[in-house]
Amino acid sequence: MKIELLDKPFDKSQIKERPGRGGQMLSYVETPAVIRRLNEAFDYEWDFEIEQFQLTENEAVVLAKLTVYHEKGSIVKMQFGSSALAKGKDGTVYNAGDALKAAASDALKKCATLLGIGLHLYEDEVEPKPEKPFDPRDAFEKCVAAFGRKAVEDELRRYGIESLKDLPDNRDFWAELWRKLAAQKKENGGGT
Repeated sequence: MKIELLDKPFDKSQIKERPGRGGQMLSYVETPAVIRRLNEAFDYEWDFEIEQFQLTENEAVVLAKLTVYHEKGSIVKMQFGSSALAKGKDGTVYNAGDALKAAASDALKKCATLLGIGLHLYEDEVEPKPEKPFDPRDAFEKCVAAFGRKAVEDELRRYGIESLKDLPDNRDFWAELWRKLAAQKKENGGGT
């Protein structure tokens, strides 16, 4: 075990931002960066398991276990992860599998923070930042700036949103849309 790697801050180039609740921008690192850090710190000697999962009305939730192995034994950390479900106007869930995968990634990153990996990203959250009122037009413009107008409008149409006046005033919707667009961009070779 290379303990010095556990609380080593991630390079600024690895730190991303996304909209969060309360109009805040949240800092995060992508799951592959956490996996690389676990591999480096524990010489690939770790396991990750989903203990339980559940689809609620609005989100996918998983309980996961991270086990890391070292010369004196093992360390086990468990955490929950979640991700919003995307629904059409008729209530049909469009992303159950993607939401479970995102919830598992969230749980892995949360387990890793219990070992110190990425913990520095949460240190700013000790002092609450003043909340500004949520404006869906701001969320729309941030998505457009990051992913392009066509990609955002195409995705909104999948939810039956045809006009800017119909933009949802729901922070969780925009956070999930951001994750989905980021995954699509990465899948198409654009990174995030």
